[in-house]
Amino acid sequence: MGCLKAFYMGLLAYFVFIPVMALVNYWTNPFPWVIFPAVAWGFGLLMWWITEFSQNPILGKSWEARKIKKYMEDNEF
Repeated sequence: MGCLKAFYMGLLAYFVFIPVMALVNYWTNPFPWVIFPAVAWGFGLLMWWITEFSQNPILGKSWEARKIKKYMEDNEF
């Protein structure tokens, strides 16, 4: 299975299992424990999306291009 397909399968699993866990949480316990797996799994999916689609907002391709251009224009480099 390709990485992109695996990402979408993981995303689908998230949107299926988190609501099921939320229902189990609602029926069994007044403490909202479902928040912890939802946030952790969501963070994992976010990191996976960043690596899969190269959408790193901090050190992405535009940052790299700007740094290369800066070093090429620098006379002392």
